[in-house]
Amino acid sequence: MAPSSREDPLARISELECRLEEAEDTLRAIRGGEVDAIVASGPGGDRVYTLKGADEAYRIMVQGMAEGALTLTPRGLILFSNQQFALMTGHPLEQVVGAELHDFIAPEDLETVAALLTGTGGRKAEATLATAHGRSVPVYLSVEEMVLEEEACLCLIVTDLSEQKRSQKIATAELLARSILDQAAEPILVTDAQGNIRRASRAAEHLAGTLLLHKCFDEVFGITLVSGALCFFKDILETVSSNRPVRNLEASVLLPDGRRMEVLLSAATLSHQGAGAPGCVLTLIDITERKQREVIQKNAERTARESQATLQSFYDSSSFLMGVAELDGDGITVVYGNKAATEFFRCETGSRTELQRDTALAVPPTANSVWREYYRRSLITGVAVRFEYEHSDGRGSRWLSVAVNYLEDGSDKKRRFSFVGEDVTEKRNAVDLLRHTNDELRRANGDLEQFAYSASHDLQEPLRQIAMFSQLLERDYSRQLDGAGLQYLSYCVQGARRIQKMLNDLLDYSKSGTVEAGLAELVDTNEVLRAVRENLATAITESGATLKVGPLPQIHFPPVALALVFQNLVSNALKYAGETAPEVTVSAAREEKAWRFSVRDNGLGIKDEFHKEIFGLFKRLHTQARYPGTGMGLAICQKIVERHGGRIWVESNLGEGSVFLFTLPVARSAAQSVA
Repeated sequence: MAPSSREDPLARISELECRLEEAEDTLRAIRGGEVDAIVASGPGGDRVYTLKGADEAYRIMVQGMAEGALTLTPRGLILFSNQQFALMTGHPLEQVVGAELHDFIAPEDLETVAALLTGTGGRKAEATLATAHGRSVPVYLSVEEMVLEEEACLCLIVTDLSEQKRSQKIATAELLARSILDQAAEPILVTDAQGNIRRASRAAEHLAGTLLLHKCFDEVFGITLVSGALCFFKDILETVSSNRPVRNLEASVLLPDGRRMEVLLSAATLSHQGAGAPGCVLTLIDITERKQREVIQKNAERTARESQATLQSFYDSSSFLMGVAELDGDGITVVYGNKAATEFFRCETGSRTELQRDTALAVPPTANSVWREYYRRSLITGVAVRFEYEHSDGRGSRWLSVAVNYLEDGSDKKRRFSFVGEDVTEKRNAVDLLRHTNDELRRANGDLEQFAYSASHDLQEPLRQIAMFSQLLERDYSRQLDGAGLQYLSYCVQGARRIQKMLNDLLDYSKSGTVEAGLAELVDTNEVLRAVRENLATAITESGATLKVGPLPQIHFPPVALALVFQNLVSNALKYAGETAPEVTVSAAREEKAWRFSVRDNGLGIKDEFHKEIFGLFKRLHTQARYPGTGMGLAICQKIVERHGGRIWVESNLGEGSVFLFTLPVARSAAQSVA
């Protein structure tokens, strides 16, 4: 019995081992879906769920779904999973079945899924799967209740949202990119590898003035570098493709409408997803106004430098004493001065950047007080103050004319002033000499006028006696004289009359120089010519002359002197008419600050060499027998015109008549029109 007893336990053990091996193979088959049953581990051990006929149809259906399909216990134990869910998680199917659902859920979504299974969070939710590869998969979970083996279970459908999320991201990125392009203030362009424009900001299209999509970059924008070389898209793409982005390249762009603008061009490569050569993204920043401002600023700086250099040159080379000084206690310190100032005051200064404050203005104490007094006046009034004083030092005495002006307080709070001085000693001497000369000339003119007046009056009486007694001799003793005697007596009478006429003209000439500006008045030149016409009425009638007078202005002038000028000129025109009837025309024309009068005739004319000579005293071009006169008329006209700020001249050719012209200032009252 003993041996038999020992064999029974061994056989029993062997049988149990076989049965255990078969059970494990069955469980593996069930877990792998090789048999129509489901094994779930629970607190009481593994529990086997078999699939009946309806359940088999359900299994076949869910295996073909594109979504993941799970059968769960209410607490999340996976009783069944299709292959699609296993693929989502990246785990083998046998590791999924019998596992807990939360093993495949991202930690941040565990509460959401727990609420979904219990029904407290609804029956639908989004969550994220944690895969075996460490990748997150966004999914959409939908749960429904079901009964399996007469026990309540849950059916969970898991939809992969990866592609949907990716599409949403792409759409969002596209919307963001479009928004950026639309809102960008600067032109932005995106091109492919051939330079065709694939995207363009509104600013780019506004700049080009046309739609840009699918157009070639080089056809729309002609780029010229600062060096003058042309730049094409291929040059830009070659640069950026070698990891050398273009940053703020200054260039000139020719736009389709012919406008040219200055830009900063930036470009970077833009790699496409998938196959194909990279494209390029470009920005064009308009710097035309900035460049214009730079040009203006450079011109202004150059002008300022040139002006400063000019002023500095003027400052250094000027004969004026110029500089800046400060009130320093009871003295005056020269901060800096030009060469003329330092030499005159015998003081030295430092450079303009290193101010020297220990050099006093070398002036005597009396002059020092004068300077200080006017410095203080400028400080109080805030304006420049001018003064003159006699500067006396060891070198002698000089007169200075100085202007001082308060500038600002120095860094040490001392009062600072500019000064400009001029040595006016020579000017003062010249003024004194001129004043003395004028006094002498005034006395000489007075003596000359007195002599002319006396001579004309004192000689009148002897000449009248000569003329009177010559006429008595001719009347009473003509029978006692032969022909020669009578001729000599006639010469005496004519000579006395000519001398009388010359003396009268000389008196008129001297009087013409005494007509002062104070005697001038606003006179109508037309009225003056009417009076002249009446004075010369006999001569005009006898010569058969025609006198034409155009519209003439009102001027500020002594009327007697003006009448004397016109009477002499018209009288000469009548006298030197030649064989034809005289035609005289008087007119006037306005110049900038004067009236130009003209007296035109058709007379004999004057050679060029005599145009100036005829205005001299007693200058005549013809004999006394043919054209009597003293030669004083034009001299009187010249003296009157020039004394009142005008000039007189003649334009003439021999045998072609003459035009005497003279200018007189415009009326000093309100502007006068031609009458």
